[in-house]
Amino acid sequence: FRRTNNYFDKEKNMVVMVNQVRQAFGKMVSETPTGGRQVEHISSLSLHFKTSSWLFEDKNGNLSSDTTQNKTLHGDTMAAGIELQIKLVKSRLSDPLSSTRVRLKFGTGGQFDQEWSLVRAAIFHSLVKKSGSWYELPTGEKVQGENGIRLYMQENPEFAIAARNAMLGVR
Repeated sequence: FRRTNNYFDKEKNMVVMVNQVRQAFGKMVSETPTGGRQVEHISSLSLHFKTSSWLFEDKNGNLSSDTTQNKTLHGDTMAAGIELQIKLVKSRLSDPLSSTRVRLKFGTGGQFDQEWSLVRAAIFHSLVKKSGSWYELPTGEKVQGENGIRLYMQENPEFAIAARNAMLGVR
């Protein structure tokens, strides 16, 4: 790996290696990569992906999450995706030990749920105030639940653009 690092750096290429982690019992360190520890020392960036909850969709298209990791159907609901927690463990490029949550919807080709990310960005940048399951919009109007704020973003694309620009740091 050390010999190839210089080549990839000169050619402006990137190598992605996937290394599955397994549990090690009876040791101080509980997680051990199957390929050994060499990849950890050579890599410039190390990400850990962990499923935090499953997403279920009912007949009306409303999403709900289940943190019990129960993948079975709940009555008339179907599994619609997963919510991942991505943790930056090692980074030579930026600040380490940061984390984020993203949603992946099934049947979309592995795309992130962009509407959910925009809702979270709007809350983080104080464009929307959240109180329980209620969202207070900039107009003073209140909508209930995640699906209510999604509908508002679909009906008002200028608000979605403002949330996206706030998320990207564009003024």
